[in-house]
Amino acid sequence: MSEIDALQRSLIAYFDILGYADYVQKLKNPEEEQEFFNIINECVKKVYGEIHASFYFIEEMYSNYPLFSFSHRKFEYKIKGFSDNFIIAIPLLSIPSGIVEKYIMMFFSLLFEIQSNLIIRYSLFIRGAVVIDDIYISDEFVYGKGLIKAYNLENTIAIYPRIVIDQEVIYEFKINDFYGNLYDIFGKFYKQDFDRIKFLNYMNSSIKINGIPSNYYSEFVWGKNIRGEKIIDHKKAIIDKLNQYYKNPKILQKYLWVLNYHNSYILENKDEIPEYEKYLIKKTDLCDYFASFDI
Repeated sequence: MSEIDALQRSLIAYFDILGYADYVQKLKNPEEEQEFFNIINECVKKVYGEIHASFYFIEEMYSNYPLFSFSHRKFEYKIKGFSDNFIIAIPLLSIPSGIVEKYIMMFFSLLFEIQSNLIIRYSLFIRGAVVIDDIYISDEFVYGKGLIKAYNLENTIAIYPRIVIDQEVIYEFKINDFYGNLYDIFGKFYKQDFDRIKFLNYMNSSIKINGIPSNYYSEFVWGKNIRGEKIIDHKKAIIDKLNQYYKNPKILQKYLWVLNYHNSYILENKDEIPEYEKYLIKKTDLCDYFASFDI
């Protein structure tokens, strides 16, 4: 991991753990505060563990395929965490000319891995943004327009447990994909939402990248059985959150969004998913409060 010694134009991901602030405000005494601190401290360790492990896994996975077998494939990155917030930055100048678009795809793959594993393994949902702009990160502080842009997108635009993608990132990909060889593939990494905001489509396991078979990528994101237990784990995590927060409208709307995203993914891919209906979240999976909902 290299030091970022000055403001550098960078590929930046900023995200936080959903529901943290609301929960902290409701703590009633020092004992509850300490108990929650112990929980969040473990969560933070898990997030850092997933980030570092994901960098290693992505580098190894992509290095095995011709399109990505460039000699300088190791990420030069910086990570900073504060409270429940995390920021990852990769300086664009550290990426050799001619492969920037590939690094953007690798970065999105990294975020696939982080977001999917935090949900499936720990029931931690995150909200965030991906941008390109100037940033400086040291052990002492974080500074730059990139941080402000990413924070504002996460705080005011993302709203739901999604990682939104700034248009500048897509533009950067286009101008570096000189021959248009990768743009159709790149388009599968994200999805345009009902509000026309583009977000990381982390459930999409059908991506195939120049000889990387889709089932290999599926195993990378979801585990060996993409059509089985990992989607069930995703489904259970959502159901648990809906049943937990049905009395809190502000938080509930966020998990209803995830429900819609989950079910939409299943329905869009139903021809490839045997017995797809068992993976859908239905009213019968939820408490009585949802009886009148259109699910």
